[in-house]
Amino acid sequence: MQPARPQKLKLFAILTLSLGVLIITAAFTAYFFSLQHSLSNRYYTLKVLAQDITYYDEVLTMSTLVGTHSGEEQWRQRYKKHKDLLEYTLVTAAKIDPEISHFIQATSAANKLLVSYEENAFELAKNGNKQQAIDILNSREYQSAKAIFADGIKKAIDQVLMETKLSLDKSNQQRGLNLVLGMAASFIIVLGLWVYLLRYIQKTDRKMEGLIKTDDLTGLLNRREFNESLTSEVNRAHREKRVVMLAILDLDNFKKYNDYYGHPMGDKVLSQFGHLLQQYSRRANELAYRIGGEEFAFITSAEDKDAAIKRIEEIVTQTQALNIPHEHNLPDKRVTVSCGVAFSSHEVYTPPGELYQHADEALYQAKEAGKNRYSVSQV
Repeated sequence: MQPARPQKLKLFAILTLSLGVLIITAAFTAYFFSLQHSLSNRYYTLKVLAQDITYYDEVLTMSTLVGTHSGEEQWRQRYKKHKDLLEYTLVTAAKIDPEISHFIQATSAANKLLVSYEENAFELAKNGNKQQAIDILNSREYQSAKAIFADGIKKAIDQVLMETKLSLDKSNQQRGLNLVLGMAASFIIVLGLWVYLLRYIQKTDRKMEGLIKTDDLTGLLNRREFNESLTSEVNRAHREKRVVMLAILDLDNFKKYNDYYGHPMGDKVLSQFGHLLQQYSRRANELAYRIGGEEFAFITSAEDKDAAIKRIEEIVTQTQALNIPHEHNLPDKRVTVSCGVAFSSHEVYTPPGELYQHADEALYQAKEAGKNRYSVSQV
């Protein structure tokens, strides 16, 4: 019976060693998961910001070109709105990484020069000097400044995304190594952890996939999904001989709301409005998106136009019924929304790009008519 004590000591030592390995493995695993989660969030946040910057830059270019050719004030207003959004997004991106901040500073002169050229072009077009405005936009100096700004920002974000992706891959490798060591020290326990971790990774991947498709603040589908699904929804409705409606929605005087109440309160309003749109997009034929800032989109297919418009009427009414104070949104002094509506059908097929343009023009008409209403494109 003498060997019993040494056997117990040996078993105790093995169990203690296994427990120590398990604790160390768990600690390192938790650390690397936290690092991976942080890197993943940073990576996908930068990707979304990069998409927003590209979108806003394209809108500025389009607004300038269309505005100088047409001389219509609405394009200048659209330009100003998205210039502010671009500046805000650039500041947000710069806060995430010093590398981006450095590139933004390096391209600030080109950006200021671009704004100067574009404002000058708008002013010339407004005064009837369209050809001079067009000459400015076609000038070598303007194109050079635009290339410096666009290339600088793209290189900055691409470089940071690449570095973040490398860190993410490295984190995955280190995590895998620690799991292997844990399995070698305590196979049964670590195998159970491995099954748990595998499920966690699959769950995380599904969440990441959802983050790519949805807007974090509102829970709605994002601009990328809107661009991809607009064409398919229009074509599907055309095949099924149904009417498809696109509505562009914009919260009225929302910049004034942010200025007066602060951006945290503004984010709460966006979240509440997003929740409202979710309630109106639970059917299979209804989709809601946040396509940028306080601008949203709603797509639905129906048997006729009246049924589709009824949904927009309800959204406008229910937005006001949220009864969110907004002192600078006169005369209502509450948060309201304006909508531009356009239709496509098998009888009068409208390509997705034109459908978006018609809805956007109708939105402008609703704003001009006094806000807190919808306007239907007659094209």
